[in-house]
Amino acid sequence: FFIFNKIISYLSFVITRRKLSTLVVLTYHSVTTQQTKNFADQMNILLKIGKPVCLEKPISEYNKTNYLAVTFDDGYQSVIHNALPILKQNRIPATIFIPSNAFGKQPPWIRDSAHPFARETVLTEEQLKALPDDLITIGSHTDSHCRLSNIDTFTFKKEINDSKRKLESLLGREISFISVPYGQFDKKHTKLFKE
Repeated sequence: FFIFNKIISYLSFVITRRKLSTLVVLTYHSVTTQQTKNFADQMNILLKIGKPVCLEKPISEYNKTNYLAVTFDDGYQSVIHNALPILKQNRIPATIFIPSNAFGKQPPWIRDSAHPFARETVLTEEQLKALPDDLITIGSHTDSHCRLSNIDTFTFKKEINDSKRKLESLLGREISFISVPYGQFDKKHTKLFKE
Protein backbone atom coordinates (compact mmCIF):
# COMPACT_ATOMS: atom_id res chain seq x y z
CA PHE A 1 0.00 0.00 0.00
CA PHE A 2 2.65 2.51 1.01
CA ILE A 3 4.71 1.90 -2.15
CA PHE A 4 1.61 2.33 -4.32
CA ASN A 5 0.67 5.41 -2.30
CA LYS A 6 4.11 6.96 -2.87
CA ILE A 7 3.76 6.43 -6.62
CA ILE A 8 0.30 8.07 -6.65
CA SER A 9 1.57 10.95 -4.50
CA TYR A 10 4.53 11.50 -6.80
CA LEU A 11 2.31 11.52 -9.92
CA SER A 12 -0.10 13.91 -8.22
CA PHE A 13 2.77 16.25 -7.34
CA VAL A 14 4.11 16.16 -10.91
CA ILE A 15 0.67 17.01 -12.32
CA THR A 16 -0.64 19.49 -9.71
CA ARG A 17 2.58 20.65 -8.01
CA ARG A 18 0.92 19.84 -4.69
CA LYS A 19 1.38 16.73 -2.60
CA LEU A 20 -1.85 14.97 -1.64
CA SER A 21 -2.66 13.87 1.86
CA THR A 22 -3.81 10.31 2.45
CA LEU A 23 -6.44 8.86 4.73
CA VAL A 24 -6.18 5.21 5.71
CA VAL A 25 -8.98 3.70 7.79
CA LEU A 26 -8.00 0.80 10.03
CA THR A 27 -11.03 -1.35 10.82
CA TYR A 28 -11.11 -3.72 13.76
CA HIS A 29 -13.89 -5.80 15.24
CA SER A 30 -12.68 -7.31 18.49
CA VAL A 31 -9.50 -6.83 20.50
CA THR A 32 -9.11 -9.83 22.79
CA THR A 33 -6.92 -9.90 25.87
CA GLN A 34 -4.39 -11.97 23.91
CA GLN A 35 -4.34 -9.35 21.13
CA THR A 36 -3.81 -6.34 23.42
CA LYS A 37 -0.02 -6.20 22.98
CA ASN A 38 -0.32 -6.49 19.20
CA PHE A 39 -2.94 -3.74 19.19
CA ALA A 40 -0.68 -1.50 21.31
CA ASP A 41 2.22 -2.16 18.92
CA GLN A 42 0.02 -1.28 15.94
CA MET A 43 -1.05 1.98 17.60
CA ASN A 44 2.61 2.86 18.23
CA ILE A 45 3.37 2.27 14.55
CA LEU A 46 0.34 4.38 13.61
CA LEU A 47 1.70 7.30 15.67
CA LYS A 48 5.05 7.05 13.88
CA ILE A 49 3.75 6.97 10.30
CA GLY A 50 0.86 9.40 10.39
CA LYS A 51 -1.59 11.54 12.28
CA PRO A 52 -4.55 9.80 13.94
CA VAL A 53 -7.79 11.62 13.20
CA CYS A 54 -11.44 11.51 14.10
CA LEU A 55 -13.70 10.85 11.13
CA GLU A 56 -15.90 13.79 12.19
CA LYS A 57 -13.19 16.39 11.71
CA PRO A 58 -12.35 17.65 8.19
CA ILE A 59 -8.83 17.03 6.97
CA SER A 60 -6.74 19.06 4.58
CA GLU A 61 -6.42 17.47 1.17
CA TYR A 62 -3.07 19.09 0.46
CA ASN A 63 -0.76 19.23 3.42
CA LYS A 64 1.53 16.22 2.90
CA THR A 65 0.13 14.36 5.88
CA ASN A 66 -0.75 10.70 6.23
CA TYR A 67 -3.98 10.63 8.21
CA LEU A 68 -5.08 7.43 9.93
CA ALA A 69 -8.51 6.69 11.38
CA VAL A 70 -9.19 3.80 13.75
CA THR A 71 -12.64 2.20 13.64
CA PHE A 72 -14.36 -0.75 15.29
CA ASP A 73 -17.34 -2.55 13.79
CA ASP A 74 -19.97 -4.30 15.94
CA GLY A 75 -19.32 -2.45 19.22
CA TYR A 76 -17.97 -5.40 21.20
CA GLN A 77 -17.20 -5.00 24.90
CA SER A 78 -13.67 -6.32 24.36
CA VAL A 79 -12.94 -3.02 22.61
CA ILE A 80 -13.61 -0.97 25.74
CA HIS A 81 -11.80 -3.45 27.97
CA ASN A 82 -8.69 -3.99 25.84
CA ALA A 83 -8.40 -1.27 23.16
CA LEU A 84 -9.85 1.82 24.85
CA PRO A 85 -7.11 2.10 27.54
CA ILE A 86 -4.47 2.10 24.79
CA LEU A 87 -6.39 4.67 22.75
CA LYS A 88 -6.77 6.89 25.83
CA GLN A 89 -3.11 6.58 26.78
CA ASN A 90 -2.02 7.65 23.28
CA ARG A 91 -4.89 10.12 22.66
CA ILE A 92 -5.89 8.25 19.50
CA PRO A 93 -9.47 9.00 18.45
CA ALA A 94 -11.65 6.15 17.18
CA THR A 95 -15.11 5.48 15.81
CA ILE A 96 -17.26 2.60 17.04
CA PHE A 97 -20.01 1.42 14.70
CA ILE A 98 -22.75 -0.33 16.64
CA PRO A 99 -25.87 -2.26 15.63
CA SER A 100 -28.57 -0.53 17.66
CA ASN A 101 -30.76 -3.58 18.20
CA ALA A 102 -28.08 -5.66 19.93
CA PHE A 103 -27.13 -3.72 23.07
CA GLY A 104 -25.79 -6.08 25.74
CA LYS A 105 -26.35 -9.20 23.61
CA GLN A 106 -24.09 -11.75 22.03
CA PRO A 107 -24.07 -11.05 18.29
CA PRO A 108 -27.31 -12.57 16.91
CA TRP A 109 -25.94 -12.29 13.36
CA ILE A 110 -23.31 -14.95 14.16
CA ARG A 111 -24.86 -18.39 14.03
CA ASP A 112 -21.69 -20.48 14.06
CA SER A 113 -20.64 -21.10 17.68
CA ALA A 114 -17.05 -21.67 16.48
CA HIS A 115 -16.84 -18.16 14.99
CA PRO A 116 -14.11 -16.13 16.76
CA PHE A 117 -16.62 -13.41 17.76
CA ALA A 118 -19.48 -15.74 18.75
CA ARG A 119 -18.84 -15.26 22.49
CA GLU A 120 -18.35 -11.50 22.29
CA THR A 121 -20.97 -9.22 23.82
CA VAL A 122 -22.13 -5.94 22.28
CA LEU A 123 -21.83 -2.83 24.46
CA THR A 124 -24.76 -2.03 26.72
CA GLU A 125 -26.54 1.31 26.48
CA GLU A 126 -24.84 2.40 29.72
CA GLN A 127 -21.38 1.48 28.40
CA LEU A 128 -22.04 3.34 25.17
CA LYS A 129 -23.15 6.49 27.02
CA ALA A 130 -20.06 6.32 29.27
CA LEU A 131 -17.56 6.40 26.39
CA PRO A 132 -15.44 9.58 26.29
CA ASP A 133 -17.04 11.67 23.54
CA ASP A 134 -13.86 13.73 23.13
CA LEU A 135 -12.11 10.56 21.91
CA ILE A 136 -14.80 8.17 20.67
CA THR A 137 -17.27 8.88 17.86
CA ILE A 138 -20.30 6.62 17.52
CA GLY A 139 -21.68 5.53 14.18
CA SER A 140 -24.44 3.27 12.98
CA HIS A 141 -23.90 -0.33 11.95
CA THR A 142 -27.59 -0.59 10.99
CA ASP A 143 -30.27 -1.71 13.43
CA SER A 144 -29.89 -5.48 13.15
CA HIS A 145 -26.53 -5.94 11.37
CA CYS A 146 -28.31 -7.16 8.25
CA ARG A 147 -26.82 -7.61 4.81
CA LEU A 148 -28.07 -4.44 3.09
CA SER A 149 -27.51 -5.83 -0.40
CA ASN A 150 -30.16 -8.52 0.24
CA ILE A 151 -33.13 -6.41 1.38
CA ASP A 152 -35.82 -4.29 -0.25
CA THR A 153 -35.82 -0.49 -0.17
CA PHE A 154 -38.42 -0.22 2.61
CA THR A 155 -36.41 -2.51 4.93
CA PHE A 156 -33.19 -0.76 3.94
CA LYS A 157 -34.64 2.64 4.98
CA LYS A 158 -36.01 1.15 8.20
CA GLU A 159 -32.62 -0.38 9.15
CA ILE A 160 -30.84 2.93 8.59
CA ASN A 161 -33.46 5.23 10.10
CA ASP A 162 -34.21 3.08 13.16
CA SER A 163 -30.51 2.79 13.98
CA LYS A 164 -29.88 6.51 13.58
CA ARG A 165 -32.98 7.42 15.64
CA LYS A 166 -32.16 4.99 18.49
CA LEU A 167 -28.52 6.06 18.75
CA GLU A 168 -29.35 9.77 18.61
CA SER A 169 -32.05 9.37 21.25
CA LEU A 170 -29.70 7.44 23.52
CA LEU A 171 -26.68 9.71 23.12
CA GLY A 172 -28.35 13.08 22.58
CA ARG A 173 -26.21 13.93 19.56
CA GLU A 174 -26.34 13.52 15.80
CA ILE A 175 -25.20 10.25 14.27
CA SER A 176 -23.80 10.97 10.82
CA PHE A 177 -21.64 7.91 10.07
CA ILE A 178 -22.47 4.38 9.06
CA SER A 179 -20.34 1.32 8.47
CA VAL A 180 -22.15 -1.15 6.24
CA PRO A 181 -22.23 -4.69 7.70
CA TYR A 182 -20.26 -7.13 5.55
CA GLY A 183 -19.17 -4.15 3.41
CA GLN A 184 -21.94 -4.95 0.95
CA PHE A 185 -24.68 -2.71 -0.38
CA ASP A 186 -26.22 -1.94 -3.73
CA LYS A 187 -24.81 1.26 -5.24
CA LYS A 188 -28.35 2.40 -6.05
CA HIS A 189 -28.81 2.86 -2.30
CA THR A 190 -26.10 5.55 -2.09
CA LYS A 191 -28.82 8.23 -2.34
CA LEU A 192 -30.59 6.72 0.68
CA PHE A 193 -27.42 7.00 2.78
CA LYS A 194 -27.15 10.67 1.87
CA GLU A 195 -30.79 11.26 2.82
